[in-house]
Amino acid sequence: MKILRAWDRGKNKVAYVYKDEDGNTKIGEEKFDWFFYVKRSDFQRKQVAFEHLLRERLVKDYQPEENYVKIFVDWEHNNDLLDKNNEFCWEYKNWRLYKILNFLDERNIPHFEADLWLYKRWIIEKNIEFETNLSVLFLDIETDDEHISGQPIPGEFRIVSCSFVDNKGIKANVMASAMADEAEMVLLRKILKIMNAYDVMVGWNGKNFDFPYIIARAMRYGLSIDFRKKFFQDHLEIFKKLGPNMASYSLDYVSKEVIKRGKVQTGKKIFQLFNENKKLLREYNDEDTLLMYDIEAKTGLLAAAREVNRIGMCPCDDMFITRKIDMMILKQASEDGHFHFRTKERTKEERTDEQFTGAFVYPPEPGLYEDVKVVDFSSLYPSVIKTFNISPDTIIEDASEIPADKIIKTPSGTSFRKDYVGIIPKVIAKMATNRNHYKALMKTVQPGTVEHKTYDKLQYVFKYFGLSFYGALGEQSSRFFDIRVAEAVTLGGQYFIKQTFEFLNENGYPVRYGDTDSAFFVLKDANKLPELISGIKERCKNLAINQFNADISHLEVDYDKGFNKFIILAKKRYAGSLCYLDGRTLDGVLYVAGLEYKRTDQCPYLKKKQKELLEILLGSKPFSLGEAKDFINVAKRYIFQGDVSVDDITFGKKLTKDVSEYKAKTMHLKVVAEMTGDNEEVWVGDKVMYFIEGIDANGKPIPRPISKYTGKFSQVYYWNNLIYPPLMRILQVVYRDIDWSAYEVKTTGKRKNAEIGRMALW
Repeated sequence: MKILRAWDRGKNKVAYVYKDEDGNTKIGEEKFDWFFYVKRSDFQRKQVAFEHLLRERLVKDYQPEENYVKIFVDWEHNNDLLDKNNEFCWEYKNWRLYKILNFLDERNIPHFEADLWLYKRWIIEKNIEFETNLSVLFLDIETDDEHISGQPIPGEFRIVSCSFVDNKGIKANVMASAMADEAEMVLLRKILKIMNAYDVMVGWNGKNFDFPYIIARAMRYGLSIDFRKKFFQDHLEIFKKLGPNMASYSLDYVSKEVIKRGKVQTGKKIFQLFNENKKLLREYNDEDTLLMYDIEAKTGLLAAAREVNRIGMCPCDDMFITRKIDMMILKQASEDGHFHFRTKERTKEERTDEQFTGAFVYPPEPGLYEDVKVVDFSSLYPSVIKTFNISPDTIIEDASEIPADKIIKTPSGTSFRKDYVGIIPKVIAKMATNRNHYKALMKTVQPGTVEHKTYDKLQYVFKYFGLSFYGALGEQSSRFFDIRVAEAVTLGGQYFIKQTFEFLNENGYPVRYGDTDSAFFVLKDANKLPELISGIKERCKNLAINQFNADISHLEVDYDKGFNKFIILAKKRYAGSLCYLDGRTLDGVLYVAGLEYKRTDQCPYLKKKQKELLEILLGSKPFSLGEAKDFINVAKRYIFQGDVSVDDITFGKKLTKDVSEYKAKTMHLKVVAEMTGDNEEVWVGDKVMYFIEGIDANGKPIPRPISKYTGKFSQVYYWNNLIYPPLMRILQVVYRDIDWSAYEVKTTGKRKNAEIGRMALW
């Protein structure tokens, strides 16, 4: 059976959405006897207690298995609001089960997977698959904004226009005939009719605006469709989660970056367009849906998210990866049958203060280097898990009971069985199979095409999915948390990356920096890389097999990046001129990690100058100390003597929630307060743009809206606090014998007034 969604209907029934043979979406219902587990040894030890539960009719039946006993319990809604007529409920408390679990806890009888909802147990036990044949509809609404003050409440004002594009490229637009309730009712009937023909609705920020807005306005007129059969994907949310980092995630910015085309610029509000130029309003509305359609055609992120959800046995609009991991691991445990997980506790009191050792970072050696190569382990933690067969079900509690040849030791001291493959390694292997499937498909299409990019994104999503399993193992709130498992993974990773550092240093290739799974080292002759990589892999393999008794090493090492020149400042803060990346030879492409140039909250002038400085220092031409000083003097002169553009000194910070919900009075909130006082509209989701005009009596910067810029700004604050320090940190590691602090402006008093007589430095 294939379904789109399921939920608990009550009275031991599961309701589900499915498609019939004609492709019509329907709701079905199936009776299902729910159960949880106790260990068979506990069941036999406390036989009288379990007989009591059966006699009191709290438990319906028992079904013994090899190591566990299934405890069957009636799953009913014991709540007046959830009676036999109830058709939909996301959550409720099963008081019968609650009473049983308390009874077991009082007698110190462990129980397993009793927190799993009935419909999830049904999906696992019945081998239910999720439907992939889904029709998708991109939509965008425009609303009456004549009387809007601040962020509109979903459903507050009329919808006046709605545009659609489906996954086959078919377009539609519906517009109200007038700004009146009767006209909007007619419009909403058309919108709902179109939506009713599709499975998945896509909107940019749709979760917070378009979707609740349509539902709220429809309810106002008593209109509705069966939303249990509909799925909502927020394109913005998925792009932020799976796509590349962006300075802004507005539809206009993202579309310009991804498909080199932005929104239609009208210069007018929606109500003005509706009254004066409906043709332009339609063009504006249509283009928004087309932008989403084209972004998806190029990236495939929405399809990738739906595919991951299918494999994770979750509805296609579920955004939580932990739910997918939970379902996959529980499914594997059910198939294996030899191990089940403790009931997940929801109380904070159950959490402990147990801490485990994390990743190892090789201490960076700050400086400017030439011919730096980077090798890294492919999916280090998943590889360690598979190599050592690390899983909660393979932990060896008493090694004396297991033959020595069936034991895998680990650097953490915890040992694991190797006579069968653990649950976690099995699931990770399945993820790797999916990833390899899409990597193979990549080779069948031309690089640069939409198909190639889609397959590339899909293979990356499954890599990310596989890596996320370690997060589940190391999170205390997870049902899979075991400190022995978590530490076996991290210390195993540490062990092999440290062996890599030792191997490189021993062979005369000095390591300058190393992260969790990668090593940065100096190697002039790139032809020696295959031999080096082979040597690292061989050392890791020999140690895994001969020292720890693993049957096979899953550790893979690859040449990741190469730099003509490379600057390392500190942990996770470096830059380089790339000559190689992911199998491609490059010609001096700038690569930056952790520096201000990559951050969206930095002064634009700093980002521009930092990039210029890095390109000069990492370029092929020599750059003298005198030229470095001249570079700083030019930058300083612009700030203090130049005609500074407000664009160079502007900061932007997004207003992510209502002003009243912020605890601290941040600079952008001060600006919002000033803008509101000037009757300017500021909505949640807007990026608040401001500059620093001066310093107050307490030495704190004074932010102002960019509309108030007159050419006056806090030059000393910008230079000493925002612009010069990041540039100086780079110069300090290149020219170590120079006192670069001399280029700071000396100040007195809390207001940071420049000292008289220092102008000569500029």
